[in-house]
Amino acid sequence: MISLDLRPLLADALELVLPAPCAACRRVDGEGALCRRCAQALADPPRQHRPVPCPPGLPGVWVTAGYEGAAREAIVAHKERGRRALASPLGRALARAAEAALLGMPPGGAVTPIALVPVPSSRRSRRERGDDPLLRITRCAARSLRERGVPATAAPLLCLVRETRDQAGLAASERHANLRGAMTARRVPAGARLVIVDDVVTTGATLAEAVRALGPHGRVAVAAIAATRLRRLG
Repeated sequence: MISLDLRPLLADALELVLPAPCAACRRVDGEGALCRRCAQALADPPRQHRPVPCPPGLPGVWVTAGYEGAAREAIVAHKERGRRALASPLGRALARAAEAALLGMPPGGAVTPIALVPVPSSRRSRRERGDDPLLRITRCAARSLRERGVPATAAPLLCLVRETRDQAGLAASERHANLRGAMTARRVPAGARLVIVDDVVTTGATLAEAVRALGPHGRVAVAAIAATRLRRLG
């Protein structure tokens, strides 16, 4: 018997029928998943971020916001509360960070593929949430880039080869040990320009492991929507 998780479909249906409040400030103003004022939290120019301490092998990560205020509320609402309509504004923010990351890479030819590669979610996480929120954001980011003439696609090229512990509550050294050797790459397009993407940068352990797994397969840059406030931005 096939088991079908209806939670994502129900969430989409409710967002179409009911007036949803702004995910950040909770005001109902009819402007969409984020009100105009809160959307500004995701509109800053991209800047480069390095966690402190920075994991070995992790290049500078391009981000568009600090993980605080309206930006944090939007990311949490999308990931934990099923506000799927937020994938579009979050995707646009991620697209701008990814485009900045691409500018720092050696240029490719006219037909060089550009792949946005989300860090993989665990089976446990996908089961609890009913889908993969980061992959949804990544697809929106790729679409936003294509609308600006950048031929990008969302490409889930990374997978976990073993189960890992929940990262919440782990120290930086514990996060690195938890993820070391946990990812592998598959079906990577030859010569592709690869941008590894995530929603939030904390210690950088997840992105460092993704770079280790994907780096031998092509040119790699890294982008995210937001970075935690306790790490250095700039």
